[in-house]
Amino acid sequence: MTRPSPSGPLIVVLSALCACIVAVAVSLVIINVTESHGDQSPIAGDPGIYEDRMDEIFDGAVPYVDTTLEHLPASVVPMVVVAMAARASGINYTFLWAVAMTIVFVTTAWLWSSQSLPFAAGIRFLVLSLPLLPLALYRVEPWVVLLASVSIVLALHKRWSGSAAMTVVATLAKGWPLVLLAYPWRAGRKVAAGVAAVVSLGVLGLVSMTPGFQDGRAFTGIHSETIVGNLVLVGRHLTGSATGIDMTAGAAYVDVASIAVLLNLAIGGWFLVRGAVPAMRSYPIEHLVVPLGLAVMGIVLAGPLLSTQFIIWLVPFVMFLDRPNRLLFIGIGLVSMTSIIWWDPSSAVWAATILVRNVMLIALAVLWYRGTPLSNRKPSLASSEHVA
Repeated sequence: MTRPSPSGPLIVVLSALCACIVAVAVSLVIINVTESHGDQSPIAGDPGIYEDRMDEIFDGAVPYVDTTLEHLPASVVPMVVVAMAARASGINYTFLWAVAMTIVFVTTAWLWSSQSLPFAAGIRFLVLSLPLLPLALYRVEPWVVLLASVSIVLALHKRWSGSAAMTVVATLAKGWPLVLLAYPWRAGRKVAAGVAAVVSLGVLGLVSMTPGFQDGRAFTGIHSETIVGNLVLVGRHLTGSATGIDMTAGAAYVDVASIAVLLNLAIGGWFLVRGAVPAMRSYPIEHLVVPLGLAVMGIVLAGPLLSTQFIIWLVPFVMFLDRPNRLLFIGIGLVSMTSIIWWDPSSAVWAATILVRNVMLIALAVLWYRGTPLSNRKPSLASSEHVA
């Protein structure tokens, strides 16, 4: 293992801060240019929704009961903090949200740069995130990635109870970090892992049954950016059929039979199982981030909703892969941002762009799987670069 130089984290922090400033500037250019063409990009649209939700709560509505709230409890925390700051200062909520996520992103970059790993983790985290940064700073994803990163880092330091506790918090922000409980489980802390799983699933179950959460997640069909949803959309463009697009909560869904949702679940579920099985059995715990990342990839691909910002969930795991896979991930980020700049689900060109992105995602998942053997054999993906 190598130790980071004292100046290393500072350089990464300054670089991450500059990257965020540039990302915000890029987002403003995108908004202005697309608006001038009569079809403004939704790149910075979500904070306005967050503000509306918080206004209702601050006005006395009970979260998940009296008001629509499609986000999990831990994701609501930054929304409340930014709302309080906006009300106290009079500063625009969207601007403050970008500032808050900048702080979160810079903190995550510092966290990784301060770890004693055989590679420059902070730099890798920054570079891999760059293509998606103009979008991510206007979403809750940087907060989720920070929580998950803290859980992973605690596990790398063998602080199993702390990792389990942080996994609960991260899971209550987005759900998918539940897979990180494989760390304490494999370390023999089965009680801690079990309690964390019960608490996480219990809270998620309760929230999922509330009317406010269900209203926020009410949609029909399948998201236009999922593997199957996009294939259906491309097929309809090629045949000249009606696209069957339905706009719900700022997202485009394709009207399809239920079998399409199940097929999409099967595709992602295959990779989820192929990552989760070795992670929970005999895969070397010092390399556990590899199969866990594949499991997260499976979750991204399996759901009926695949928003572009979800791809940034993979960054803390892709960091540990070899260079060709990291370059492929950067390419995925660049194509994804292209689809956000001119976001037009009714366009055949847009559907083709998503198709290219999805093919690249599947290619990365396959390569990831090939480096994740279902045994205790040494992983083939950048094995010399994993945690020592």
